[in-house]
Amino acid sequence: MKSKLKIVGISLLVILISLIAFVGIYLKKSNVWENQIPEFKFGMELDGVRELRYIVDTTEEEKNVYIDAEGNILGEVKEKDEEKSDNGQEISLDAPAEETKTEEVAVPETEKVNYATEIRKIKKNEDADVNIENFEKTKSMIQTRIEENKNFEYNIRQDNMTGELVIEVPNRDEDVNYVRSAVETFGKFEVIDEQTGIILLNNSHVKKYSAMVNNTSGYQSYLVIEFTKEGAEKLKEISKEYIETVNEAGESTKKYVSVLIDGNAISTTYFGEEMPGGVLQIPIGQASTDFNTHSQVFEQLSHIVSALQTGKLPIVYALNTDDYIQSAITEDLINICKIAFAVVIALISIYFIIRYKAKGLLGAILAIGYIGAYVIIIKYTNVVITINSIIAFLGMIVINYIFVGSYISKLNNKENPVESFNKTMKKLYLNIIPIVIIAIIFTFVGNVIINTIGMMLFWGILLQALYNAIFTRTIYVSK
Repeated sequence: MKSKLKIVGISLLVILISLIAFVGIYLKKSNVWENQIPEFKFGMELDGVRELRYIVDTTEEEKNVYIDAEGNILGEVKEKDEEKSDNGQEISLDAPAEETKTEEVAVPETEKVNYATEIRKIKKNEDADVNIENFEKTKSMIQTRIEENKNFEYNIRQDNMTGELVIEVPNRDEDVNYVRSAVETFGKFEVIDEQTGIILLNNSHVKKYSAMVNNTSGYQSYLVIEFTKEGAEKLKEISKEYIETVNEAGESTKKYVSVLIDGNAISTTYFGEEMPGGVLQIPIGQASTDFNTHSQVFEQLSHIVSALQTGKLPIVYALNTDDYIQSAITEDLINICKIAFAVVIALISIYFIIRYKAKGLLGAILAIGYIGAYVIIIKYTNVVITINSIIAFLGMIVINYIFVGSYISKLNNKENPVESFNKTMKKLYLNIIPIVIIAIIFTFVGNVIINTIGMMLFWGILLQALYNAIFTRTIYVSK
């Protein structure tokens, strides 16, 4: 009786695994039933391609800037606040800047100098920077940024004459956004005087960028900036100057700095204490107790860190087109393949039942359960589904069927179930040693097409050993 209950229990568990894999687990959220099991991650050849076409940015803008004696730009002049006149119209307190003028600006006491301000046309790409060498260097830096995400599938090509970049990625928003972040983040880091716009620190003062999380009370992401020796000294002086002061009347005055990435402020603050360590931690986003919300923020921060760490791009690109190119493998063809696969599995199951009777029925159920468990692992480990990885997937299923059939044959010959299992497993793995070696080597290859074959084989082999040791061996030993 106990053995029969064990057989029934294991069989029901295996059937449940299969249902979860092929049907899913649905929970109602906001009046919508959502499958909690992840979808397959298809490669470009199956899911279609998003083609991002970038051109060299030729835009320019007139800006009021600070310049030194050599004409180098030291920052953009901060616009003064606007006030309302009595009739409600906005009036500017700034007089039109028609000529270069010299004025004293509020910079740290140790660096206070007379600077000039000037209206200049600032180009996104200076004419001298637009050349083949910078095109190739920018492409190489973008590839480095993209490949920070290991085993990321993409194609990139460049027109060396115009600098145009074409990047192909899978048709998934998260992949498209990742590539756009890699290309469209110029990588310019600045700390400026919030009152004036003078640049106090920039990329040249930074040694390293990194991302960290503080989960003491909720999850808070931080951009961590480690400065060079020179940058650390400047940061120390700035932290003494940009503080809150209180006069004799008890009135508080604060001097602020802003931290900018590509001209966009990510933090505006003043210092509460001296910063002698040469490290600045900037909170990104709000602290959250929800891990999923935090994960999204941290992922975006990681992309920014990756871009900053490679340095400023020599060329600024602008997105020209974002097109979807449909795969030659249509949805109808995929559905036909699914039906054909199901028919083949059904035929193999019928064959097992006819040849091995009750043992064959259990073997058929166990083999389908293996496929279900395999599917779940593939989904949760984000193995990219390509034509090559599908072949590896089918190969592992065939190997498992051979194992189950061989084991049942030994049982029909009245051999000891435990010894038969051990012998069959040993023989199987001696025969597939080359496949095991291929799986290990391919898993660590950077190329997605090769890596996904290795991953598919690795998980298939590991699961085959564990699944059959837990379920197949137990269910037949119970008989």
